[in-house]
This record gives sequence, structure tokens and C-alpha cells, in this order.
Amino acid sequence: MNKKKLVIITGYFTGESYGLLGPQMAATIINDYTDYDAIVVGVTNEDDKNKLKTALNHYFKDQQKVVGFSTLGGRPDLFDFARELKDEGAITILAGPQAGPDYKGEIDWQTYPHRFKGLSDHFSFALQGPAQQIIPVLASDLKSDLSKFEGVLCKNEMGDVIETPPIPWDEDFLSKVDWQTLHTIKDAVFEPLFVTCAQILQQIGCPHAAKERQVFIDY
Repeated sequence: MNKKKLVIITGYFTGESYGLLGPQMAATIINDYTDYDAIVVGVTNEDDKNKLKTALNHYFKDQQKVVGFSTLGGRPDLFDFARELKDEGAITILAGPQAGPDYKGEIDWQTYPHRFKGLSDHFSFALQGPAQQIIPVLASDLKSDLSKFEGVLCKNEMGDVIETPPIPWDEDFLSKVDWQTLHTIKDAVFEPLFVTCAQILQQIGCPHAAKERQVFIDY
């Protein structure tokens, strides 16, 4: 039986070949712990959204489209694309480090029109916190009451945002990344992109620069 499919869309820069730690770790968790096949698609500013949609149609074929969005860099074109997919029947998921605030919007935005109202109209739901929270969500076939799942933000029947707190981070899920999940768009299909650039995942700074020094100024 063919596995169900999931695509994680994220912002990317033209001509680069760097990995995307967060989205690719999420794809790895999905591939290892669910019955979904997940890939990550880096979308540049120059990519044609019509070709992106064609690539999605080709990839999913007659399956339900389940499309995650992460690390979007505040790009309105990707927000609008997510809403377009949602309006056409796709399940769109907002994830990543800003998922909660981006989905909910600013406090009291209903009273103050100049405040950011959030992106809850653009996405089926949001997931904030550790990526492994998606495991029981996907196991539910996305048909049950999603508000019961940890880390999920979604709307109730009244249109109010319901938020369930996320779980703590678990190091058992942070030790493996499949760097071969990354793809780009070429000729309206998804093409694997091999990661050739290293990433700095953590830095502590220069210990010598942290030492106090007496500075003399010669006027």
C-alpha cells in the first residue's frame, strides 16, 4: 500500500545548497514514526507559485494534500499560497519557532486594527513546540478534534483560537536528521537538492574576546 504523503514548504535562497535543520528534522521524525512520507521543499522568492502548485499536484496525485509551512521568514507570498491551498481543500499546517504568535496574532488585535491579526485564516491549524507532537495528530487522520493534541492551535466552531500547551523537548528526537529530504522546484516538479554547505548549529563565542582588557586611546 502506498504511504500517505506530506510536504513541508519553507523559504530558501536561489543558488544555495544549505540544509534546513528544523524542517528536515521534522521530516525525519514524520518518516520514522508515522505512515507518511515527508519531504522538505525550499521555495525561493523567484519560484513561480503556479509551478509550485503543479509540482504539488504531481506529487500528491489523488491523495489528500497535507502541506506544512515552516521557517517562512515573514514572506507574504507563502502565507497567501497557504491560504489558497487551504481554500482548495488542502490541510495546511503552520509550524516552526514562530507558529504560535503568527497563528494567534497580537493581543487584542480585534480592538486595535493596526495590530497583526494573525494567520489563522490561512492555515488549518498550527503546531508549536517539538516536532514529535505531530505523530499523534497524523495518526488521527486529521479528522478528529485537533484541539485535544498537545502543541496544537486551531479554531473552534465559533472562530475562536484554541491553544493547547506544547510538551517539553525530548533529546531522543533530536539526535537524527535525514539531510536527503530537501528538494527544490525544477520544471514544475520536485527535484532532490544535495546539501553541500555546513551549518553552525551552536556557537559559544571566542573565550579570548570575553576577557577584560584595558584600552588606551592616543589622542
